[in-house]
Amino acid sequence: MINVLAGLLAGCISACGGAYKDAPYEGFKPLTFLRSPIVGLGCGWVTHYFTGNFVVAVLCSGYLERIAVEGWKIVRCKKPGKFEFGEWGVAKRLV
Repeated sequence: MINVLAGLLAGCISACGGAYKDAPYEGFKPLTFLRSPIVGLGCGWVTHYFTGNFVVAVLCSGYLERIAVEGWKIVRCKKPGKFEFGEWGVAKRLV
């Protein structure tokens, strides 16, 4: 149960950080905001197989949550969209 709460905490931290960073430009989207805590819960459940330490569970859950959410964005996008630009806003060459 502690690991699931650790995952929820990691997801909430990620959601708040994302809202703070993106909301001024993209607007606040409640469903997008809730996505990270929900995925974080699942990641926390996965971490209970590996550790019982709360701090390690928070860190691992946060890492797994970011991999899952950002990886899914890449998989589902048909056009480059958000990932069209590379580092520092320089356009990538589309092949």
